Amino acid sequence: MANFRLCSITGCGKHHYARGYCSAHWQMWRKHGDPLTKLKAPGNVFCFFDQIVLKHDQDECLIWPYATAGSGYSVITIREKRDYVHRLVCEDEHGPAPSTLHETAHSCGNKRCVARKHLSWKTPYDNEKDKLAHGTRVRGERVGNSRLKEHEVRQILGLKGQKSQAKIAKDFGVSQRLVCDIHRRIAWGWLQT
Repeated sequence: MANFRLCSITGCGKHHYARGYCSAHWQMWRKHGDPLTKLKAPGNVFCFFDQIVLKHDQDECLIWPYATAGSGYSVITIREKRDYVHRLVCEDEHGPAPSTLHETAHSCGNKRCVARKHLSWKTPYDNEKDKLAHGTRVRGERVGNSRLKEHEVRQILGLKGQKSQAKIAKDFGVSQRLVCDIHRRIAWGWLQT
């Protein structure tokens, strides 16, 4: 007799699909960040955008409760064209982007926020500096496929000149090239020793 996993949502009873949820609850989690999100009636998204988002002039974050892209940013489809909500709001507040290189930056650090007071045009360099300040930039051990932890990188840096890079690489289960890049501060160069 097979032992099937069930959805972790109380009372659901459907078979497990991913991340502890059935297919329907997983889709809700993937699209909205919450497996228990109730679907909004068609058309409400445009009312929310026009009546709430474009008129929001307060200091606190305004979180977009509808669809997000795979990157987590809020999206809306208008006339079969998908757009980022924060970009539309930034254009409404500050006019078109100064150049094709400019990005919409969030001063609050919350990518789902669509509050006009939190949005501005910035270059990719300045936007990345903001992400570092907010702690929202993924780097180091927060990168999904990172094989090393910060304390291990510090150990590798401490072994520079004491052991060969090939020996250090073998000890830590990484490539000699990565050890070389760590020693030259190409990889993990932001980490203070």
